[in-house]
Parts: sequence; structure tokens; C-alpha cells
Amino acid sequence: SVVTSGSSKDQSSSLHPLGDGGARNKAVRQSRGRYLCFLDADDIMMPNRISCQLKLAKKHQRAIIGSGFTRYPKGSTEHYTKWANSLSPSQLYLHQYREITIIQPTWFLHRSVYDNVGGYPELRGLNDMEFFHRHLDQKGELLRIDKPLVVYRYTNTSLSWKS
Repeated sequence: SVVTSGSSKDQSSSLHPLGDGGARNKAVRQSRGRYLCFLDADDIMMPNRISCQLKLAKKHQRAIIGSGFTRYPKGSTEHYTKWANSLSPSQLYLHQYREITIIQPTWFLHRSVYDNVGGYPELRGLNDMEFFHRHLDQKGELLRIDKPLVVYRYTNTSLSWKS
């Protein structure tokens, strides 16, 4: 299911009050699959992303499966990109209060992970961070495929820029 950024049909108006969390929840409600693959509209996934993450998700049904990523334009948030892509498996947990250690546009998970967390908060702001921490509070797993499977765009029109 595809839902565009939670914005209203009138592009001149402000964002929908349920924000990107509400848009993601709507997409999940409209979908029927056992696995969920998240990607923001301004980002790009590599052709092999789903097959790589699905293989791992089938073995780890309590995990958020992320991946490495590249940034566009090249060099945007260079320090953060290098940090996030270099975290070891144990650091994915140890650094959870510093920042989300697996960026949301790379998330792939079994639907039960989403259901156990209760979905995204339907507010503007850091709803992916709240989802991430609720998942960890429930002893959920974090796994990352190190190779870049997503191009994470950084523009002044993205929701993360506006939060």
C-alpha cells in the first residue's frame, strides 16, 4: 500500500494533523502482507532490498531489519551517515539513546512487530523514535544488513527537515 506523506490533497495547506505516523499506520491498515517494508516517498530502494531483508526477517520475526544507506546529495549529514553505517550489532542497542540506530526508511519487519508496538504515534515529530523505543522496551531485536539498500535523500521538502 502506498500513502503519500500524510499530507492533504491540497498541497498548499499544512501537513495532515496525523503526520507521517498517521500515513504509515494508514498504509499498514490497507496492506495485507505478513511483512512490512517502509520507504519514504523521497527515498530510493535498491532492487535487491526486499529479497535481502525478507530472507533475514523470516529467521528473526521479532526484529526491525535495517540496512546500510547512502545519502543524496552526497556529503549531506556525512558524520551521521558514517556513524550509523559503522555501528556493530551490539552498538545498535548501546547507542539507542543517542539516536535511532537504524534509520526508519530502511525498516523491514514482520507485521507482528508493528502490531505488538501498537503502530506509530499519530503526531508530527519523532514518531519513528517512539516506535523504535517501544519495540526495544518489548525486548525486540535490531538487525542490520550492512550493505546500502536505500538512498536516503536529504532535502528541505522532506518531513524530517520540517520536524
